[in-house]
Amino acid sequence: MSGVKTQKSVKNKPAAVPQALAMLDALPEAVLALEDGVIVYANHAAMDFTRTSAKGLVGYRLADVFGAAHPACTAADAAAKGGQNLTLRDLEICQHPVARLSVSVMPSGAQSAVLLSWPVERVPLRSEWLVQQRTVMKPARELARMLAHEIKNPLAGIRGAAQLLGRALADDDDRALAALIDAETQRILRLLDKVSLLDDISAPESFSAVNLHGITDHVIECARAGFAAGAALRAEYDPSLPDIDGHADALVQAVMNLAKNAAEAGAHNIVLRTGYDLAPQYHPETGRRLPIVLSVEDDGPGMSAETAARLFEPCYTTKPEGEGLGLVVVSRVVDSHGGMVNVSRAGGKTVFRICFPLPPRRKEKTV
Repeated sequence: MSGVKTQKSVKNKPAAVPQALAMLDALPEAVLALEDGVIVYANHAAMDFTRTSAKGLVGYRLADVFGAAHPACTAADAAAKGGQNLTLRDLEICQHPVARLSVSVMPSGAQSAVLLSWPVERVPLRSEWLVQQRTVMKPARELARMLAHEIKNPLAGIRGAAQLLGRALADDDDRALAALIDAETQRILRLLDKVSLLDDISAPESFSAVNLHGITDHVIECARAGFAAGAALRAEYDPSLPDIDGHADALVQAVMNLAKNAAEAGAHNIVLRTGYDLAPQYHPETGRRLPIVLSVEDDGPGMSAETAARLFEPCYTTKPEGEGLGLVVVSRVVDSHGGMVNVSRAGGKTVFRICFPLPPRRKEKTV
């Protein structure tokens, strides 16, 4: 958001938004409802677009959220006074470009409410494709099994060299890097032991409690020391998130692949973010709610429509030396955890969102 938000004390509380506004939550467009310049309602698309919860929007003046000089504030005021709908084009909202903003007047008791709505560009790509393409993946699985066997030998050599370096180096930082190489080769070897990168990388019987913040911290450490050394990486965590049931090594690999793709695409800024979605998606097969979200956001150039349509296809890649397996692994890992992976493009940012179900209730220990 532009500027600093300050909550105004409003003498007369805004009238309650009609219950019919709840239907707006189903819209893909972002919607804000105003009364007397104060936000009284924000749908989920608006909260997602502004990256602000309902508590951070409702009760605040539009000028505090968008900025006092924002054209939307002037248009909303003019629409409320004149009773006429307006359309603004080619503007910026919360530092994101917006092609069209609709300002609509809606009767609300003694006064008129104003609705602001704008489109949110999204490319929904999720792990539903696994349901339709299991047969397509069979040749890739066979190839992966063969490659897994061949990769283990050089990895063993790398691990041995890292251990020798760790014992010989005197500098603490150098020893830490050697230890990181050793830990990463061990993790890759464990993944290869799962038979194939494209088979079920993790099975529920091997799951345990996993802290997502530990996963993202490890990925950021590896990225800074290697493939994303030239990019700015940061983490934004929701400390209240519970542990999920999962396989730590597989989750590290999935998040690592997303961060690496962002770095290789030329992103200068990569953000790993966790949060709880108050309007969660539902798994297309199981119907389970998926409120726990881990996202990887980057400011790279994005992707073409053709790439977006084939993003999770095995062996499809736009990189000259790519194998087209990175995002396949991501989707397999997420699917095995009962989750979904989506990608969206808005405001010059590409965001991959991995959505997980809540962990099953565990019996409390009795003393």
